[in-house]
Amino acid sequence: PLYYLTYTGNFATPLMGTWTPQSPPSNIGQPLILYDQTLLTLIFSPLDHFTLATQTTNTGLEECCFTPMAFGFSGVFGDIPPLTNYSTVLYYGYGINETTFDWGSFMLSRFNKSRTKSDLSVALENLGYTTEN
Repeated sequence: PLYYLTYTGNFATPLMGTWTPQSPPSNIGQPLILYDQTLLTLIFSPLDHFTLATQTTNTGLEECCFTPMAFGFSGVFGDIPPLTNYSTVLYYGYGINETTFDWGSFMLSRFNKSRTKSDLSVALENLGYTTEN
């Protein structure tokens, strides 16, 4: 079987389950993490336009063993400016935690950011919360 982990809603609520062609999740958040029993892990996420991006399944086009996915802008737009690009990342590795950490490192480097150290302040060290914005 194939399993998924994603985060949805305003507070990034985790959503987990088993991914099947007949019953993929209807509300895919960002990032979408797919993994199997060997912990081969795939991560799909937008590379830009994070607040406008959407990832969804198209349950009307199922084939024998997969469900088509769509990536792009969500909502209704009057016009998207010419030459606007939208990019999606597919990152893979072994191990959910390691692959997710490596994907995060890739995203940070893409935007010339560095990972926040949790011991920079008493609050971060003791509360253990950072958004890495």
